[in-house]
Amino acid sequence: MKRFWRMMFCVLLVPAGAGGANEADAMLDMKMDEPVVVALSKPGETRWGHHQFPALSHRPDGQIQLLYSNSADAVGTYGDSDPGFVSNDGGKSWTPFDEPDFLRRKPHLTTFDAGGGEFLCVPPVKPLDLRAASLKLPAQASSFFECGAQFELYRFADCPKQVQDFIAAPDAWRWTPAAKVWSAEKIRIDTRGLLAWKTAKTGGPDSAPSTDMPRAWFEHPPVQVGNELVYAEYRTMYQQPDGALPANMNTVCIVSADRGKTWQWRGLIAAGKPKQPMCEPMLAPTSDGGLACVLRTDPGPLVIAFSRDRGRTWTVPAPLHKFGVFPGLILLENGMLVVSFGRPGVHVKFSPDGKGAQWTEPAELIPATGKWNERTCGYTSLLAAGKDEFLIAYSDFQHKDAQGRTCKAILVRRILVKPKPGK
Repeated sequence: MKRFWRMMFCVLLVPAGAGGANEADAMLDMKMDEPVVVALSKPGETRWGHHQFPALSHRPDGQIQLLYSNSADAVGTYGDSDPGFVSNDGGKSWTPFDEPDFLRRKPHLTTFDAGGGEFLCVPPVKPLDLRAASLKLPAQASSFFECGAQFELYRFADCPKQVQDFIAAPDAWRWTPAAKVWSAEKIRIDTRGLLAWKTAKTGGPDSAPSTDMPRAWFEHPPVQVGNELVYAEYRTMYQQPDGALPANMNTVCIVSADRGKTWQWRGLIAAGKPKQPMCEPMLAPTSDGGLACVLRTDPGPLVIAFSRDRGRTWTVPAPLHKFGVFPGLILLENGMLVVSFGRPGVHVKFSPDGKGAQWTEPAELIPATGKWNERTCGYTSLLAAGKDEFLIAYSDFQHKDAQGRTCKAILVRRILVKPKPGK
């Protein structure tokens, strides 16, 4: 594939939490492929949620999978089928696939390596309709307002059994090398301090009828650390270690030592504050054996926290960039850490030593111009594609088709980045 631009540049390293940039002696060699168009909307598509929110993941057959949303961005559409594509050539070309429904559910479904050659998929599902099931919830434990909706929290132990089973035992599918097929199973999540939640309908983009109760799924691949899978979770709400109830969306660390069959609460990564959620986390190992977690806050900034003890304790989140939603974060084989984010625009930054304490100024894939939702949804997905390379998927709301008409596009780019020799 033709490389459309290439650059070697002096890196400005910005310490996480610092307000300025310092010149560094590092040099990066970066090459970026032309974007590959995976899917195009009809000309003139402007509906929010349609042709947005791409998700990349590896499949057990060696293919790369890409899903994206093509319906309204609302809790009520969780569990609907997403359009799906696969690539057999490292992202150069894509073919639609029509496989079992559980592999194509929205939003942000991923399949991931669970260890021992096994793959696991824990997809989103339709919310539990409390009214249809004639279920009565206990007294409300607390509430907070976020994302245009009032979040109502209930103590899990006091909820009806059907609610408990729905939340604590999600449906999953596992692929094993011996069977070479996906088989259904139930996984179990830690219920100590667990809080069931639903949203009251307020007209916001994420609001849902007050009778709908959602549950968590795996939006990103967990990180493998020794014999454990480690995951940053924010859709399952827990009491804080001191017993306090969440003041907003919290992000916690959960772990599994049995290839994803059971998950235990390990530590609080970041506690949300009134009017500032700690959400949409992305976890990755660092080159020095730790863990890094990048999180969205509203209205900003994008923040980063670190753990040196496999997720038990975490540093206070520090600003990484002045904005950013649904970030991607991966550690390349060459030891470099990559973060992607957007809204407005789409951008990538690099930590050349892979420790995550210092970062380059962002490279721009879509410029941060116009309104926050004018050019792209800003959601990105990263996937390692070799020692020095990775794929990034994102949306472009102003793509021109062959006739010059404006369409929404789902794009994938391959990017190569490595330290300049001798640096």
